[in-house]
Amino acid sequence: MDPRAAVCASKELSTLSRDRRSLHEEPPPGHPMNIDTFIERQNITHYLDLLRSESDPAKRETLQKLLAEEKAKEANHEIRSRIKDAK
Repeated sequence: MDPRAAVCASKELSTLSRDRRSLHEEPPPGHPMNIDTFIERQNITHYLDLLRSESDPAKRETLQKLLAEEKAKEANHEIRSRIKDAK
C-alpha cells in the first residue's frame, strides 16, 4: 500500500472511531431521546462499522452518502429541538 494512502486510511479510521464514540453519549438531562434520534444513531453506527471493513470504492462512496444523509437528519432534529426549547 502506498504510504500516503495508508496515512489517509489511518486518519479516516480515527475519525470514524471518534464519530462512533460520540453517538453513544447520553442526551442532556431533560431531553429524552426520541425514536427518530435513536434510529438515526443506530444507522450512523451501522454505516461507520460497514465503512471500516469495506474496500470497494463504489460501495464506500454509497456508504459515505448514506452516512452524510443520516448525520444531516440528526443535525436537523437537534436544531428543531433547540428551537423548541428556546420558545
